Formats: sequence, structure tokens, C-alpha cells
Amino acid sequence: MWNYGNRDQAMGLYYEQLRNAGAVEEEIVLYGCLCLDNKNELSFFVTGKEEKFFQFLLNSEQNDAYCTPGTVQSIWAKIAKGEKYITKRKYQFEMIRNLKNCYSNLFFNAITKLKGITPTDEALPILTELRTRFDNRFYDIDIIHLYIETVSMAVQMKVLTSYRGHQLINSVKKIEKQLLEDELLQDAEQHTFAGLAYLDDNTDIIHYLQFGKQYNAWEKRQKLLSQGKLVSPVFVKKQYYNATDYRIVQQKKQIFENCMREKMGEEYFGYLKQLYALPAIMDNEDYFRVLRDVQLCCNEKENAAFKIYSGQLRMQKLR
Repeated sequence: MWNYGNRDQAMGLYYEQLRNAGAVEEEIVLYGCLCLDNKNELSFFVTGKEEKFFQFLLNSEQNDAYCTPGTVQSIWAKIAKGEKYITKRKYQFEMIRNLKNCYSNLFFNAITKLKGITPTDEALPILTELRTRFDNRFYDIDIIHLYIETVSMAVQMKVLTSYRGHQLINSVKKIEKQLLEDELLQDAEQHTFAGLAYLDDNTDIIHYLQFGKQYNAWEKRQKLLSQGKLVSPVFVKKQYYNATDYRIVQQKKQIFENCMREKMGEEYFGYLKQLYALPAIMDNEDYFRVLRDVQLCCNEKENAAFKIYSGQLRMQKLR
């Protein structure tokens, strides 16, 4: 039997000592990655905000940039009075150093060979038709976001140029802005739900998954891509309610799943199938030459990252 009284007393004394010393213990959560932009210049992005990190990943897709798989780090640190900013910066720089040590120049040379392939606009007719199908549903913010993320996915797959992608996205941005302004009128608590859907290879059944955080959904999507699955973009929905009861939370989760099933059903996956069925963007010999170099010269983490990017570009079609 645990003696919680003694434990709580000990923790109370510990925090009292920290306060007397002018310091408090605080959890610092950081999200980070390296990014190879559309000019093939390498940079990094580190933030303590999960939603901001997720938005950076989406924006990178729209601009045909490559991001390494995200790193999430949780640190419990003693922060002296007046040194919160300095302490956080210290751990941010530490994460940047660790990220740079994880990936070599050989790895980014290989990524550049895939990333440097000239994109086509073969997805344009498919996405234009999808927009027509969605036209009478653009009063729905969830449909607008799904369309934007589908266009971004096509840019990342290199079956749509960044220029055409921005044209399609900008065509629905005005409607999105109005709907977002309406959301500001909500007086209840905001809760963000994230999920995705993927197609079962054997049964053609669509599976729907929910996650507590947007980044967790993104991470799962990358894993499914590396396995060669036909997978949707990450689907995000904001719901407004004051969570006072477990049953309310369960009810909202069910509403979110129903929303995914409605908006990413068989008709939507029909369009995804057309995107995935477009011709591969690289010849077999060229791809396997790059793959062989990665397998021989790169570490395990780099090989896993390369596999994810190959999945984004649908290179499994060449196997």
C-alpha cells in the first residue's frame, strides 16, 4: 500500500525549497525539425506550441519544402526567478544541435535528388473536379480545410506545382476567413480534434483514427505513408463546449468520428485513389540508385526518414 500522505508531504517540502531559492520546476515541451526549403536551403524550426508546429508542417507542404520527421522533447527544469526565457532558449538550442547531429549531408543530398524532381500538374483536373463537387458545401469550414490539405498533399506528392496549389487554395481562402470570423463569436471552450483515414489494402475498407493532438495524427500519417498506405491528410476540427462531464467528451468524440466518416467517405477516397494512381514521378533505375546510396551510407534514423519521404512521393509503386 502506497503512503500518499508521506509522498505529498515530501513533494510539498521540495517545492517549498524551490520557492525559497527563487526557483520553480516547470515542464518544457519542445517540437522541432529541420527543413529543406524550395530553394534547397537548410533551416530549422523549434517551438513550444504544438499547434504552431503542426501549422508549420502544413505550410511547408504547400511550399514544396521537405521537413524531417518531427522531434518532441519533454524536459522538467528548475527555472530560477526571471530566467524562464533564458532557460527555454537553452533547451531550444540544445534541440537544434541534436537535430543537426541526427542528419548528415549525405542524407540531404539524397533528399535533394528526390525533392529536385520537377513537379507536374497532372493532379489539377482531379482537384478541380473535387472543388466542383465541394462547391455547394464550402459554407462548412471543415470541408474548406479538407480541400486545402488535399491540395497541399498533391503539392508534396509533386503531382501539382506550388503555383497551381496556391491558386486553388486562394480560391477558397476568402470563404475560410469569413467562417473563421464567425468562430470567434463562440463563448464556450475551444477543443481541437485531429484524425485521419486510410484504406485497407486487402479489404478496401476505410479505417478512421482519432488522436489527442494534431502532431500525433501527423506522426501516424507518416508511418502509414512509409508502409505504402493510401492515407488522407490530417483532418482537424474545432468543437466548442465546456467539458464538465466525461459523457460530454465521449459524445464530442463520436461527433468528430461521424464528421470524418461523412466528409472522408467513399466518394472522397475515390478522388484520393485517382491522385495515388497518377504516374510515378521518377524512373525505377534513378530511384533505386538513390535508395541504394541511402541504405549503404545513412544511419537507421535517416533510412526511416527517407522511407517516409518515398511514401509521400508514392515511390512504393516502383517496387
